[in-house]
Amino acid sequence: CLLTNEETTYNLETNKDLLKDKDFALWAEFHNGVAQSIKLSTENFNNKSYIRNWILFNKPSQPSYEHGGFLFGMGLLKQLDSLYATDVYQYMKGAHDGVAAHDGVTIGILLGRSASKISSMEETLSRTLCLHISFLIPSTLEINISMNIQCSAVIGIGLIYMSTGNRLMTEMLL
Repeated sequence: CLLTNEETTYNLETNKDLLKDKDFALWAEFHNGVAQSIKLSTENFNNKSYIRNWILFNKPSQPSYEHGGFLFGMGLLKQLDSLYATDVYQYMKGAHDGVAAHDGVTIGILLGRSASKISSMEETLSRTLCLHISFLIPSTLEINISMNIQCSAVIGIGLIYMSTGNRLMTEMLL
């Protein structure tokens, strides 16, 4: 049901087979996480250590798409810069009490960090993103990277090299 300004109600019908797919609901959770972070008050965002501690303190015991969306939203607000490289590494490797890396959290970190550094051509972030694109990794290494993570890494590279005219990165991605 959708409500408009005129109080008219529209009934939306969905395909029942589509609702059986688990990924259908996961992306809604991701977007809810983005919305939660964007609603935050920005008055305390001038203290980087406060933001870092707050992000780490609110890290859930089990990774989720919602938390990945929250991290992406923090990147949109340029607050992921407050995390140390070791913090980002712990998030990306899946340091949630032995739980493997989580697609939603990895996507949130990759896109969030890229969104906070648009057109910066930052080398360390560029390397991190390239490590998540299978055709940029030597073929001798067999690493299984999900397609969603690879797509977010390509989008992230596009963001950090946006309007720079960097020929090397353009040729590598084409």
